[in-house]
Amino acid sequence: MAVTVARGLRTTGESPVLVISSFLAALVLWLIFTAYGAHLARFPGLMAMLEALPPVHSLFLDISALVGGSSSSGIVALVFLAGLLAIRAALLGFWVSFIRSRLAGPPEGEGDRAARWTESVLGALRQSARLFGAMVGMEAGFFALSMATAFVAVAFALGQFAVIAALVGGVYFFVYTPVIIAVEGVGVREGARLSFRAARFPGPRHMVTAFSYLVVALFISVFIPPSRVAAATPDLVTWLFVLFMSFVHVSALATFTYRWLLIRDRVLSAARAGPARRPVRASSSLR
Repeated sequence: MAVTVARGLRTTGESPVLVISSFLAALVLWLIFTAYGAHLARFPGLMAMLEALPPVHSLFLDISALVGGSSSSGIVALVFLAGLLAIRAALLGFWVSFIRSRLAGPPEGEGDRAARWTESVLGALRQSARLFGAMVGMEAGFFALSMATAFVAVAFALGQFAVIAALVGGVYFFVYTPVIIAVEGVGVREGARLSFRAARFPGPRHMVTAFSYLVVALFISVFIPPSRVAAATPDLVTWLFVLFMSFVHVSALATFTYRWLLIRDRVLSAARAGPARRPVRASSSLR
């Protein structure tokens, strides 16, 4: 697991495109939430979830912002939700496509570095445009499941138990879904099916990685106290914290992308062979 996580951190840390785009995405998302009336400046824990992987951002941030925004118009709320899902889908599609190009590409020399970066960015943009519809459908599906979870939690007085159960199940079984959609070019249903198979791949590495990411997300959201001052904009310390967490979220995405590239052949072979056959254990050199 350490090698996989280190590769994800290295891929993100060595890429100015990923670092800068994640920082800009945090700013754009904050502006969108603020324009809708969901003022997050007092809540660093929620701001840290701006770029969390699905379904974490849906359960922690999007639903509460949609319900708690100052706008009372249903049309405005619908426009906000549609725009938010579209932006999240575009970001995920671009990031996964770019990460894949960096992981799968040959080592670059000093002379062709600029050309390789430009080619990778343009290729990721083209790929994300082709995947946009499927990514929007995936984000909408996660949001719908999150809304259903919130309804069940309230209707049956399950409280945080239902939310935590949805988070654990969603992250463990379906965290590969955006990666598979972007890498394999499949639809939402097939992406979710393959993600479920990938989660059941023999070995504890996926479980440890997924639960570690989930623990970090839960700790940040629950235990980071809100600011005592109702400021209109976040202070410098909050922004530094949010930018750091943006790096963590994109690194987690790179980690799961790298993991999928390692196991994809065995998972796809097992999927073609039928439901009765499980993937064989990967060799130690791949893990």
